[in-house]
Amino acid sequence: MDPSVKLANTITQPKFAYSTMVPAVPEHDVPWNESYLDPKNRVKDLGTPEKPSWQVHGVDPDGARFFVIRDFAIFKGSRQIQIHIPDLADHPYAVRIGLQSAQSVVAQGEAVCKLDFTRILVQGLHRWSANIPGFEQMYLDLPFGSCIVIEELHVDIYTWRIQVVPQYDTERSWVSIERQCQLWHFDEEKWPKCLDVDQICRHRQSHEAISLVSVVDEPLSTLFIFKSVLHEPNYLYHELKLLLTMGSHENIMIPPPYVVKKR
Repeated sequence: MDPSVKLANTITQPKFAYSTMVPAVPEHDVPWNESYLDPKNRVKDLGTPEKPSWQVHGVDPDGARFFVIRDFAIFKGSRQIQIHIPDLADHPYAVRIGLQSAQSVVAQGEAVCKLDFTRILVQGLHRWSANIPGFEQMYLDLPFGSCIVIEELHVDIYTWRIQVVPQYDTERSWVSIERQCQLWHFDEEKWPKCLDVDQICRHRQSHEAISLVSVVDEPLSTLFIFKSVLHEPNYLYHELKLLLTMGSHENIMIPPPYVVKKR
């Protein structure tokens, strides 16, 4: 049985001992129209486009969220737009076998980009976005933390159903610097330099909360770790408060050089 979010949620519950798991369908019992042996369910091309318009940087441990970026957005701020795919348990048999989609759960770092499933993902996104008029402006106007949802997967990328889902909850949960200073009784003059989100350029994202970025006013070769979260920002605010109020220790803990906000 392949790992999946549904399986993980089931086995971590106290009532797991009383759960009835749906057994996997034996390969010889898979209907012909879903079988990998059916020619229409075979992958015809795993090569990436000559000039791929999407880059895959990583994947969440659940294998259902991919950290990607469109080529035109690399040096235009960080929007944290993620790709959501169906749970691995819901992947068609031909996708699980032909593309080994479950490998995305165990792959790390650069290995993610070499997966067959990642290659077909780049193909599908490339074809889909190329057929949407004004896609660049729409992408750049999305709220921070929005997502692109692939509702239906198949080895044939022309049958994919993809939706853009703007997410406003993340930005609504943010607190202004002025309000933070009031809550923490912190002198605003001691606050680190503030940057707008459009003043940072994301180079790579290997984790949901961690990206490597450069700053507009700094040399391009100078990279910073940009930490952000899409859910429950109170933990990140608490961490920021500790970094600003505790004594610094060289090479161990120092105050952040910048704090990023959005107009």
